[in-house]
Amino acid sequence: MSYSVLILTDVEEDARILENVLAKASDGPFQTKWLQRLEDAVEHIGSGEFDAVLVDLTLADSEGIATFDAVIDADTQMPIMILSATDEEPLAIEAV
Repeated sequence: MSYSVLILTDVEEDARILENVLAKASDGPFQTKWLQRLEDAVEHIGSGEFDAVLVDLTLADSEGIATFDAVIDADTQMPIMILSATDEEPLAIEAV
């Protein structure tokens, strides 16, 4: 069985690293899709095509807990993993 993971970040290097790690994961296979904007992601999340989402809470079109809220509102059952820099840890903890 293949799993589909949405990577939502506007940092290309982070997206490429995550894609590479997931492609090599022993508990995969994982298919990935990288999106940079919350607006685009919400459309895809609501379609049911993903099994999980990895989300950076700081995007070009959304920031902070509002990003998390929009993702969870799009699909309340989807597992969400927060991506954050060390200086954003309090925000990540708030989302949890």
